[in-house]
Amino acid sequence: MHLGGGVSLAGSSLRRNVCELLFQIPPSVTGNPTRQRITSEQAAAIQRWLRDCQLSWVQSQSAGDAAAMETRLRRAFRPPLNRM
Repeated sequence: MHLGGGVSLAGSSLRRNVCELLFQIPPSVTGNPTRQRITSEQAAAIQRWLRDCQLSWVQSQSAGDAAAMETRLRRAFRPPLNRM
């Protein structure tokens, strides 16, 4: 679903947020299936952006340690799709 290449973004908040990052189209516009759809070129760009992402996991001792690590990493890297 998140890596889909379709022109409707209603089923994926991740794709809607990437669309906002790349094309400044707010998720409130692309989130409703009866509203604006994106072009096939925009859908391909979103899919490329997502496929270029790298993921990793870090195991923590506790939920508190995980939350503290997440806060530190978000402040250090300021990821564009995370709201602070």
